[in-house]
Amino acid sequence: MSVHWYGGKIAEKAERAAKVILRKVANDGVNQIRESMRITPPSDHAGPMRPTSIPGEPPAVQYKNLHNAIAVDDSQLDSKLRIRVGATLAAPYAIYLEVGTDKIEARPWLRPWFDGVRKPTMKLLRNAMK
Repeated sequence: MSVHWYGGKIAEKAERAAKVILRKVANDGVNQIRESMRITPPSDHAGPMRPTSIPGEPPAVQYKNLHNAIAVDDSQLDSKLRIRVGATLAAPYAIYLEVGTDKIEARPWLRPWFDGVRKPTMKLLRNAMK
């Protein structure tokens, strides 16, 4: 009588499925975050400044610096099953918009997406592991 162990194959299959799910969620997330930002033309500096975004809402897009800097970093996906969505160094002010400062109120753009996608993603991952 011989015993066949399939644990390794099952784990590999689950890991592959998790990577596919995480990549899809992250790439969709970049698009969803960008879509949440209201695109407004740059204000006319000769005239009065228009409010570009409302505190508590995602920042408005004028020059697309932050909009274009939102990206996926999957460099640790293979080693740690970790994927990151955020702003590149092209928009170093992104954190100040996200959490606010003592002079400006927060205009979160990442947290609302993350809060909305966390539970559904965990459910997809759990189902992939079955």
